[in-house]
Amino acid sequence: MADWHGTVADSPDLVRIWGAHMSDGAAALTAEERARLVWLIAQYFTIVEGLYRQHVRGFLPPDSWLPYEKTLSGLLEKPLTSQFVASATSAFSGDFRQLCARLIESPHDDGWQYTDLETFGMPNPAA
Repeated sequence: MADWHGTVADSPDLVRIWGAHMSDGAAALTAEERARLVWLIAQYFTIVEGLYRQHVRGFLPPDSWLPYEKTLSGLLEKPLTSQFVASATSAFSGDFRQLCARLIESPHDDGWQYTDLETFGMPNPAA
């Protein structure tokens, strides 16, 4: 997970693309940028599916899994994310897809929300 965050953080383009997606600006991205965004989403969800496997098998306790589930819930509110996860293009397992479908139908009330960089006193390159 740290590598994923580092990959995004090390690339001003990826920071801008991810930020646009999180602030509902994905429609303004170019086709190439949306393709890069889908790869970022795929990579993120693949990592989290691995964490889900650990949780289901009892290696990741509920209090450690819950923040990831809340993040999934928030990300699945984004149309491009939910479309990709549900598509035949994604290679996620059936039970992980079922979890995602449940989160789309019943998101966490106290779920995750994206925090713009301005909150931390930094300019938002997505703006």
